[in-house]
Amino acid sequence: MSGSDGPARRSGWEKCRAAEPPVERVSDGGPLRSATLAAMELQLTPETEAKLNDLARRTHRGTDELPQEAVDHLFTYNEWFERKVSGSLAAAERGETVPDEDVRAWIEQRERS
Repeated sequence: MSGSDGPARRSGWEKCRAAEPPVERVSDGGPLRSATLAAMELQLTPETEAKLNDLARRTHRGTDELPQEAVDHLFTYNEWFERKVSGSLAAAERGETVPDEDVRAWIEQRERS
């Protein structure tokens, strides 16, 4: 972080690099704890780190919050994606498919719109 944040405040990325144990926080009414990891190192390109630090500044949030939120979003997305794939496979097994010609016609119609 820049010197403007003062020496007492370290970025979340610096905390990860220093391998400090995680701090228990409360989010959505429940405690967040690391079940198996005492600390985790996050490898970021300088460009990505700059973007995350900028996001923290613009949203007035701590840089230590952003990686947790990103992981939460990743899990939420993957759970949704797995449900969609499972549902689609089950529909295909039941014979609920669309003929290729219909799909092509639908795509062509969308491209014309």
